[in-house]
Amino acid sequence: MSQMGKKVDIKLVGKADVNEILDVYLQSEDFLALGPQSNATVQMVEQDIEEIVREGGNFYGIFDQMRKMIGVVAYVPGNFRNDPAKAFLSLLMISKPYRSKGVGEEVVVMVEEEVSHDETVNMIESAVQVNNPRAISFWKRNGYRITSRPQLQSDGTVIYRLQKKIR
Repeated sequence: MSQMGKKVDIKLVGKADVNEILDVYLQSEDFLALGPQSNATVQMVEQDIEEIVREGGNFYGIFDQMRKMIGVVAYVPGNFRNDPAKAFLSLLMISKPYRSKGVGEEVVVMVEEEVSHDETVNMIESAVQVNNPRAISFWKRNGYRITSRPQLQSDGTVIYRLQKKIR
């Protein structure tokens, strides 16, 4: 997917773009601090890219109108965990200076539109850390609902599972 929005564009990125992606991670260490590792590293970026590809998804850069990467989004467009009806939005990270400006909402809409092109997909799942009230509020505002009790993950984080029906 390469998609142009009103505020941002989204394009596929990968290991060749690791330094630019790392800059986004470095500007998002407040978000990373909620998890098991608060300092962004090249290895962290590479592992995130490898994990989403292993799950059948892609890793995208979010670019402002000046072509500066200001965030990342990763998702599996369908057949998440062998369920053709489910997509999974695994990561949405916006650099701190660009938050609360509508970027996240625009990106979520762009992802939902792209996922909805596959008529077998009727649900997008995601997850949010229970210790991130701003993100919980964001996802609820965007139509996602919490579908689980807090769940301990292998990395020590605790998450809520989220879902949104798209048809």
